[in-house]
Amino acid sequence: MPKIKSKLEDNLDPKESSTDEPWKEGEKFFIESATREAFQLRAKIKMDESFYHQSSWYWKHDARGHFAYGVLDEVLRVALTMQRWKEIIDWWEIQKKEEDPNDGIERLVYESINFEQKLWCRKLSEHLVSVILFSKHNKQSLYRVWMAGRSFEKAVGRYLDLKEYDNCKNENLRFQIKHLGTV
Repeated sequence: MPKIKSKLEDNLDPKESSTDEPWKEGEKFFIESATREAFQLRAKIKMDESFYHQSSWYWKHDARGHFAYGVLDEVLRVALTMQRWKEIIDWWEIQKKEEDPNDGIERLVYESINFEQKLWCRKLSEHLVSVILFSKHNKQSLYRVWMAGRSFEKAVGRYLDLKEYDNCKNENLRFQIKHLGTV
């Protein structure tokens, strides 16, 4: 079976690159492709920010689109985060020439990025599991149940946080929880 070369492999020809360039090209590829593909898929959903944020009304009509829009939001957040990691690493490469190598800053820079990457891996894995499950059971009614469950979970979390940390009860959230519990 012939091996299919990806665009990334085409851009990472070691004969044409210095030792730093393959990593730089890889960074650019992943950031740009995640951003480009997310925006292209968003355009096919036919939803915009105003509909997405009016979820309590809109997702009842197109729960599948709302779900997809939310997943693509996460993809765009990761692309923005990868850009920030790139900028931090580039900044550190310049800074470390002036810093004491034994002060631990380099370790902290890379550990902080690694910690964020682990958080994003977990979050994106959860979304991937949801996408896989919905690929087998692609019905609006199931998306609605999923959306109601997520809304219920968020409302209960906010209600409990306000009650515990601010010592106040929010009747609006209590009403939402009661309503979502009967959906």
